[in-house]
Amino acid sequence: RTSTTGWTQPLAISGTTQDATQPAVAVDANGLAMIAWRQGPNGIIKSVSFDTASSSPLGIERQVFTLQAGEGRSPRVLALGPNDFLVTWEQSTAGTVDLRATSGGAAGWINPPATVDNATGAVDQSRLVAGPTATAFAVWRQNNAIHFARYTAASGIWSVARQVNSGQAGTSREPRVAVDGTGNAIFVWLHTPSGGTVDDLFYATFTASNSAISGAFQLDTEANGAAASPSLSVAANGAAVVAWLQNVGGQSNPNVVARVFRP
Repeated sequence: RTSTTGWTQPLAISGTTQDATQPAVAVDANGLAMIAWRQGPNGIIKSVSFDTASSSPLGIERQVFTLQAGEGRSPRVLALGPNDFLVTWEQSTAGTVDLRATSGGAAGWINPPATVDNATGAVDQSRLVAGPTATAFAVWRQNNAIHFARYTAASGIWSVARQVNSGQAGTSREPRVAVDGTGNAIFVWLHTPSGGTVDDLFYATFTASNSAISGAFQLDTEANGAAASPSLSVAANGAAVVAWLQNVGGQSNPNVVARVFRP
């Protein structure tokens, strides 16, 4: 450190013998940081933890999946509690790509990791967000559809993966999820209907009390303008804002558009 406050000098996290990419970071309530990343040509998922208040050397660099054979990518990490972290990543296995997850802390990770998805198609565009009372939601694209699963730290178990947009024909992508203070979730994603050429923005909800998923409803209102780049945030009381780019007739550049949900 150069002082007791402000930014430290840059800290070398990964080794220099192989390229490191796709860093992700989370910090728990006690200031313990966990960094995960993809390293080398085989996409090994690595991690390091350290105390943000200390100037001592960083923790040991660990391989998250100790028996990882196929390529890993897109690590995500969040803090569930003190020295209790959850990490997900996309793992190439037996000719496809699964979503894997494990939990752990400074001392290491639980192995083998869980397989979160339950379909046969390749997973991509995965994301991970925290919910209340040490829970988490993972959302991803698989077989051109949007899927999710919910993790509960108390049991250490992921729910069965479910499709968010069941019955929606076409191609879906860029899923986002946000969670309120009672564990209800909102999902948004882009969708191109079968035979269509323009992306529309859709949403669905998950109700924690009965695990019900709503139907898929369209958020954008432009008949011929493409939606893009969705962003979503939900307050603890369930109020939500979604923002996106919207192509509008008569102009070359898109508008930034937002809608608000009031509970």
